[in-house]
Amino acid sequence: MPHMSDMATRTTHRMVNALAVVIGVACALAMAPYVTLMMVPSVAFAHRAGDQRIMFHSAQTLSRDAAERAAAAAWAALQGTPFGPPDHQINVYITNGGWRHQLFFRPSLRAGGLTYPVLSQSDVFLRAVDLEAGRLLRAHGPVADPRDLTYYLVHEITHLRHVETVGRFAFLRTPRWIMEGLPDLAALGPAGADLMARAMAAEPLGHEEFGSYPLERACVTMVLARPGMEISDLLILRAPMHVPETCSTLPRPNSD
Repeated sequence: MPHMSDMATRTTHRMVNALAVVIGVACALAMAPYVTLMMVPSVAFAHRAGDQRIMFHSAQTLSRDAAERAAAAAWAALQGTPFGPPDHQINVYITNGGWRHQLFFRPSLRAGGLTYPVLSQSDVFLRAVDLEAGRLLRAHGPVADPRDLTYYLVHEITHLRHVETVGRFAFLRTPRWIMEGLPDLAALGPAGADLMARAMAAEPLGHEEFGSYPLERACVTMVLARPGMEISDLLILRAPMHVPETCSTLPRPNSD
C-alpha cells in the first residue's frame, strides 16, 4: 500500500504540472496577438499605397501618387547596389508613433528604420514619413540630407537582401561594421575623400553629413578597395573593424 508521503508527493507533482500547463497556456494566449502582428504586420495598418515593387502601409491615409513616386525612386536607387533589388514586393510599414511604434520598434525605439531580416525578407518598418516630401520624420522635424526617404529604404532593403544572399545563419555571424556599413554604402555610395580623411584622423563624423554609419561605411569602402576584393569576399569576413585583418589603418575615434 502506498505510503501517505508518497501519495502527497505525487499529488503535489500533479498540481505543479497542472499549474505549469495553465501558466504556459496563459502565456501563449497573451503572446498570440504579438506574434500574429509580428508575422502579419498588415493587420495593424488600415491604409496602403504603392506598386508591385514597394507597398507602403499606414494607419493614416496615404497619397497614392506620392507612394508610387517614393517606390520608384527607391527601386531605381537599388539597381546600382551590391545586391540589387529583390525579386519580390517589399512592404513598408509606417508606425507614426503610438503603440505601433512601441511594438514594432521595441528593440530600438530611437531608430529611424528597422527590419527583422531573419524573420522576414519582405518587411521594413519606418517610424514616420512625409511621402510628399520624401522625408523621414522625427520629433524635431524632417531628417535632412543625405538621409532622405530613399536612403532609409535602400539601407533597410539591403539588410533584407543581405540575408537572402548569404542565408540566416551567416547573416547572424556578420560583424556589425559590415552589417551596417554595407547598407550605408548601398544607400550613399562608397565613402568619399572627405569622409575617409576625417575617419583616418579619428575626427567626429556627423550623421547629418555622412549618414547613420559613417565609420562603418569608411571601413567597408577601404576593404572593397583592396586588389581582388569582391562583395562575396567581404561577406565572409568575421573579424572586428579595428584589427589588422580589416581596417588596420583606420583609427578608433573617441566616440566609438
